[in-house]
Amino acid sequence: MSPLSGGSSFMVTRWANSQIALLTTKDRHPIHQHFFERGATEEYWREFHTGESEFYGHVLGIKGLERSVVVLCVNGFKDMDRAAEQLYVGLSRARRLLVVVGDSGLLEEAGGPDLKVALSRTQAWKPVLETG
Repeated sequence: MSPLSGGSSFMVTRWANSQIALLTTKDRHPIHQHFFERGATEEYWREFHTGESEFYGHVLGIKGLERSVVVLCVNGFKDMDRAAEQLYVGLSRARRLLVVVGDSGLLEEAGGPDLKVALSRTQAWKPVLETG
């Protein structure tokens, strides 16, 4: 099981690694980058298809796919003209829990006033992490 836990005062849910996607909007996640740099893309996709690990990738690489949990790391944009599209893809891939990490100013710039309003209605997630 993954250490990622989400919950409220009523319930704590745990997800298997294969239910989690960690997405970025500009630079690759360090784990994704490591696979790429050592030429191990076949190993990466094998793990993905067998459901053994989290999906690490760029937001545009998950088009058409979903996961129970998506952590969207807004770490910049290579092309601001495509930023709204990237945010839409990233924000719409989670079935149960979406965690957005990034600078709120950049999110507002990329997503416009509608995203700003939508984000103002979201619930802050306070994870309960088990120790030991």
